[in-house]
Amino acid sequence: MDKMLTIDTQEAAKTATRIKTVYEPYKLVSEDDKVLYEATREYKFDGSINSSELAARLKETLKTHRAFGLAAPQCGLPYRVFVFGAEEEYIVAFNPKIIKSSIETLHIEEGCLSFPFLTLSITRPKEITVQYQNEFGEVIEKEFSGITARIFLHEFDHLNGVTFNKVAKPMSLKMGLKRREKQIKQFAKEMMRNISTK
Repeated sequence: MDKMLTIDTQEAAKTATRIKTVYEPYKLVSEDDKVLYEATREYKFDGSINSSELAARLKETLKTHRAFGLAAPQCGLPYRVFVFGAEEEYIVAFNPKIIKSSIETLHIEEGCLSFPFLTLSITRPKEITVQYQNEFGEVIEKEFSGITARIFLHEFDHLNGVTFNKVAKPMSLKMGLKRREKQIKQFAKEMMRNISTK
């Protein structure tokens, strides 16, 4: 044996740190699933559920569906946690609380992964001050405004069993449901057209 087998442990360690664990995304529940309409309980950082894995899987699910926010109940999970963000900048909020909301409001259209094809005009506070825990249980306090505040409030509602169709004004809901019906019919036609051309 004229050559000795050697392993560069430092290089192996560098490679290992570059490898990221990829978690499988969750499946979304249908809009009539009862978990969407039940309030969640406070998340306990007692080790019974891996908070880092839960956070990572919620992020993967959000990325998969190309949305801006996702709450655990939308994946059939009764945990008080949601994720929001875009382009690799995500915040995971465990046990969120609204500390303060501005009097000034904004009226903007919203969508929801739990209600495909449905967009509704919702009035929400323009600015909020919030508190939440990250996946390590650390308490964080932040101020959000505009679209970020809106996404936070939308997902916060999910944790209380409140879906955005319950927050919308009756006229906005009626118009949104009509638009949705048209879009679903249009989508079905396009699907049939694509099948027939194959």
